[in-house]
Amino acid sequence: MTQDRESGAKTARFGHRTAAIIGERIGARKLTSRSNEFELNGKRITIRTAHQGTNQVGVLYAMLDRVQSVIGAFEIAPDEYKLLSLTPEIYRKAMRDPKTGRGRVGFGPQKGFCRKRQFCLQGAD
Repeated sequence: MTQDRESGAKTARFGHRTAAIIGERIGARKLTSRSNEFELNGKRITIRTAHQGTNQVGVLYAMLDRVQSVIGAFEIAPDEYKLLSLTPEIYRKAMRDPKTGRGRVGFGPQKGFCRKRQFCLQGAD
């Protein structure tokens, strides 16, 4: 399904809000208010979120040059996420270029991630 401006904005709000909550819960410090970049254990990471039923996350190519880890947070039930981690190098190998995105974003499939962890956000609000 193609996103329009409104659905894209809604998805971006979900991603930023959810990544901030997950980052806080795992002890990461958000680096900027405009991106999902964090510092965790002295490393720069990005947390990318996906609604239940979505099997991929997108990362800006430029961000892959700045971070040491990409954490995919895949919703498995309402307010419950499976966190999976990849190095930017492995993410690049697993990702695909979208039909849109003007060459700025690459999408990585959930099956390309490793180090399975489940994380529950219940009671986060």
